[in-house]
Amino acid sequence: MTIKTMMLSLFMIVNIGFIPAFETSLDARRPESYKKLKLTVSGDYHYPPYEFLDEKGIPTGWNVDIFKAVAEVMGLDFEIKLGPWEQVRKSLEMGEIDVLLGMYRSEERDRLVDFSMPHLTVHHLIFVRQGSPIKSKEDIRGKEIIVQRSDIMHDYLKANALTDHIVEVETPADALQLLASGKHDCALLGNLQGLFLVHKLKLSNISIVEPPLLSTHYCFAVTEGNADLLATLNEGLSLLNATKRYGEIYDKWFGVVDSPGIPVHVLAQYAAIILAPLLLLFVGSLIWSWSLKKKVAQKTEELQRELLERKQAEEALHESEEIFRLFMKYSPIYVFFKDEQIRSIQLSENYEKMLGMPIDEILGKTMDELFPSELARSMIEDDLRVMRTGRPIEIVEELDGRTYTTIKFPIMRNGKPTFLAGFTIDITEKKQMEEALRENERRYHALFESANDAIFLMDGEIFVECNSQALVMFGVNHRNEILGRSLMEFSAPRQSDGLSSEENAQKWLDTGLHGDTRKFNWLHKRKDGALFEAEVSLNNLALNGRKYIQAILRDISERRRAEEEKRLLVEQLHQMRKLEAIGRLAGGVAHDFNNMLGVILGYAQLLKSSLPVGNSMYNDVLEIEKAAIRSRDITRQLLAFSRKQVIAPRVVDLNSMIDEMRKALSRLIREDIELRFTLEKNLWKVRIDPSQIDQILVNLAVNARDAMPDGGVLSIETRNVHLDDFYCGEHLGMKPGQFVMLSVSDTGVGMDEHTRSHIFEPFFTTKELGKGTGLGLATLYGIVKQNDGWINVYSEPGQGTMFKIYIPRMKEDLQGEEQPEAVEIPSRAGTILVVEDDEMMRGMVTAMLKTIGYKVLSTKTPQEALSLFEKGEVHVDLLLTDVIMPGLSGKELADRVRSMLPETRVLFMSGYTSNVIAHRGVLEDGMHFIQKPFSMSELDRVISETLCD
Repeated sequence: MTIKTMMLSLFMIVNIGFIPAFETSLDARRPESYKKLKLTVSGDYHYPPYEFLDEKGIPTGWNVDIFKAVAEVMGLDFEIKLGPWEQVRKSLEMGEIDVLLGMYRSEERDRLVDFSMPHLTVHHLIFVRQGSPIKSKEDIRGKEIIVQRSDIMHDYLKANALTDHIVEVETPADALQLLASGKHDCALLGNLQGLFLVHKLKLSNISIVEPPLLSTHYCFAVTEGNADLLATLNEGLSLLNATKRYGEIYDKWFGVVDSPGIPVHVLAQYAAIILAPLLLLFVGSLIWSWSLKKKVAQKTEELQRELLERKQAEEALHESEEIFRLFMKYSPIYVFFKDEQIRSIQLSENYEKMLGMPIDEILGKTMDELFPSELARSMIEDDLRVMRTGRPIEIVEELDGRTYTTIKFPIMRNGKPTFLAGFTIDITEKKQMEEALRENERRYHALFESANDAIFLMDGEIFVECNSQALVMFGVNHRNEILGRSLMEFSAPRQSDGLSSEENAQKWLDTGLHGDTRKFNWLHKRKDGALFEAEVSLNNLALNGRKYIQAILRDISERRRAEEEKRLLVEQLHQMRKLEAIGRLAGGVAHDFNNMLGVILGYAQLLKSSLPVGNSMYNDVLEIEKAAIRSRDITRQLLAFSRKQVIAPRVVDLNSMIDEMRKALSRLIREDIELRFTLEKNLWKVRIDPSQIDQILVNLAVNARDAMPDGGVLSIETRNVHLDDFYCGEHLGMKPGQFVMLSVSDTGVGMDEHTRSHIFEPFFTTKELGKGTGLGLATLYGIVKQNDGWINVYSEPGQGTMFKIYIPRMKEDLQGEEQPEAVEIPSRAGTILVVEDDEMMRGMVTAMLKTIGYKVLSTKTPQEALSLFEKGEVHVDLLLTDVIMPGLSGKELADRVRSMLPETRVLFMSGYTSNVIAHRGVLEDGMHFIQKPFSMSELDRVISETLCD
């Protein structure tokens, strides 16, 4: 029960219980506000004799006269307008009028309007034609019954299901006239009204069936909750009942049908026929005697009615007092009434438990005598303020560790506060529950905000709440940049399955809304346009009767990158182990095979020396010798691959050895192939068998020649390089340190990824049958590994091939030289867009740049990068792009970006050397370029030079 409802209930009880009990002797009439108002009064314009319009259209009837009498007693100003019953009834329920003159009280109607005390009790009877077989209530079941539309008897028939054949008419007169004409079986009307109309309409064939079907109270009705007006009308009726005026109005309208005597003209008619001849002399005395008797009977009846009404009023007062007493006894809330001296004059019985003393001892005491001094002083101040201002107040009080809320209000008499009333509710448990709820909300909010995952609350596709991690994930600063916006605004146009995000989203949202908890991956878009993948978990929540979706997002882009790196490293490890296994097998076979080849070759040479040159078997022995020598060379290549061949390493200058090989290399290649050398000055020394360098250069030169059937460029380059921990961590098998790099590149047909993954395996070849053994690059791989080096290959179909061989710098060469100090990478600022089709390389470069301090965006293809620039979704300080990529080259991408943003700085990177790239027309002189692999410090230096240029 709400406090407002409690106040209304208490106010009603005060009016029907306390006021009659304590103010019966007062001359109070009604609130002063009604003396200034003109009441709007209405009723049925065709409901005689209760209310109807006379021949002049003036409202008249029992109800009209009763209300006028009450208004006169109470000094009310009013205006009466009658109309159709259904219309005036609805007007009252909607509050458009103040008073309805007459309405039968029922439980259903009592829920819609408030009723006064009854001004008439009506017995509802069955009216039938004379000779009808209907003698009781049971006889009307299933009959055709006439009732007035919306009348209480209409409700009665429906409630009791007496018949399905209800005939509705507009007025009671219509009902009786229809019945008298021989139509339908019966009509249901009030006794006084029905008899009045039978007499008025002279319907001689209509009679009644007793006992009554229903007895109801006929009352004034007011709009629901208008307690002041209701009390005024009740007081007026009580005062009217105590006078003769009520009886006079009753006789005016119902005397003709309610009188028990015989009409004078009937008695006189019979007397004239029977006694006229004999008793003519006594007529005068008989008439006088009969008249006197009637007056005595009328006076007696008036006295009996007055006594009955007084008894009813006393019973009503007693009932009101009893209801009030029971309310005060059983009320779960604390109810009190105080006089003008702020002393308690009525208290609910539960105060005995609160104060620990009987009610009789509490009554009449002041607050100081009942409560602690500070609380009592506060109570008295509040009481005096209510009595002084005439306005209610609500306060919260503490007593003995419990919390109470109290509402105090004045009871007005003659426009001034006379009594103080109120009620108190113990809200201790409610307050504890509210505090527990607030604590739970604080805990939930702390968990919500401290979660490492982004958490959203969604109404359909719209975000309505999110935590702080969501701001970080979407790259925004404030919640209002997310809340109220659609999921589509933070999604990639298409998901990984190729379907549009909008199409996919509806499917997952419907699943989450219907209670199925699901996890799936979703491609999101940050504010700056960068895409990232998140693992999404959906649950449905019901809040305040409305369904929402809870979405929990976990950014798995780093996990994906780590998984991809792991996959690539596993592939590298697998490839290395496979090559190691093949090397061990090849080495073992080669050694055993060498023994057999030695026997074959030795005996072949012995046999050849014993045969004359012209012998027919001499040529056969020569072929055996050639086959054995060729098998010996293959065996030596297998030993080189397995790193078991006998070598004689020494300190060499790689540049000098390359110079010595220039002529030999020129003879190996064709004239349509240009041979270029780019050798770094002051190249570090390396320790290696010189013959192995020859093998490396010859093998790579021959492969390059075969890859360029239409001619091209063969480039050989040397360079000093330093590989740091970060770079080596991205490339399995490499160790940080100083290396001499030997690069051999061509402009030939290139290789696809499948070919690149097998080129170092023994006997794998792409050449035609008979044109290659498949051991050249396998031998090269074994030589590099035997010298603790590392080899890498860069190639794409149609883009040529580059082999980079890293040989450790000779340790003795380091003596006396200053070791490179660890370079501290300064913190940088700015945004760099990385465009690299190799996912592992893209991830490594991105990680380097972030470590340096740059903000990084990355794309896999040049087309994705162009899309970001064309939409204006990014602002970058530098474009860092690979040179050779599918679709568009790095130079073509840079040209298109500069056509839109001419001031954009560009840095190119490639696994090919800069002179090779420039020769192929991809780069122009003066463009910024960095060659892979590069260290973090080298990358930072080149970026700084590019930005400052």
